[in-house]
Amino acid sequence: MERYGLAKRLERLGKKAGVTVSPHALRRAFVTINANKGRPLVILQRSCGHRTLRRP
Repeated sequence: MERYGLAKRLERLGKKAGVTVSPHALRRAFVTINANKGRPLVILQRSCGHRTLRRP
């Protein structure tokens, strides 16, 4: 499945559930939940594909 197809599928499922959802929102939720649980930021950084925690 391509990126666009996944985004559209999430949009349709969100509408059925009455919520707004996107791939980016799910990614942010994943990081926020795991950061709040005390997971090391380096692990979250790697799981999201970032090389550095610094902003560009």
